[in-house]
Amino acid sequence: MILLMFLLVLLAKGWGITISQLTDKKIIFGTMITFVLLYFVLYLWHILTNDPESTQYFFHSVPGIIVIILHLLVGLWFFWSILRTMKVVDIPSKKRFFLLLGIFFCLWFLMLPIFAGIAYALEIWWRQKVAEGLVLTSNALGFLYLSLALSKAEELFSVGSVTLLSTDNDGITESYGTQSVQQSHNDTL
Repeated sequence: MILLMFLLVLLAKGWGITISQLTDKKIIFGTMITFVLLYFVLYLWHILTNDPESTQYFFHSVPGIIVIILHLLVGLWFFWSILRTMKVVDIPSKKRFFLLLGIFFCLWFLMLPIFAGIAYALEIWWRQKVAEGLVLTSNALGFLYLSLALSKAEELFSVGSVTLLSTDNDGITESYGTQSVQQSHNDTL
């Protein structure tokens, strides 16, 4: 889940789609490492302090609530990043990609607290199974949507217009991103 969250933040910042270099790498990767460590510490805290006979679900404990808050903070970062990126994108297909990505994954970021609330309303013996099933399903749908959205990679990931020249038997081929134009020797004479 952490990997997906930070991949979404990188995509929301336009990395690989509108920009080829990240401007604030240290902040992004420092935050990612901090989150990984915090998640580890919070899960360890829950395991060490939770009674093995307890029926308390993880997201109904103090460490679980902190994980939900961290999840929502990354969701806000994603939302803010996608809004900033959409302001600078001019290509309609990329703008549509960011719009759909933003809508789908803003809802995805809200699913964890909603699922924790649903689990709280369930009977104790159903709580963990239903909540984990919902979280795993939403994560699988997130990865599925992301893989389908990124299946148009040649359209989305052309960051700039690079001109490549090559010669062949018929003439010169100029290539701009994903489009190419063929000029033959006869046309130039």
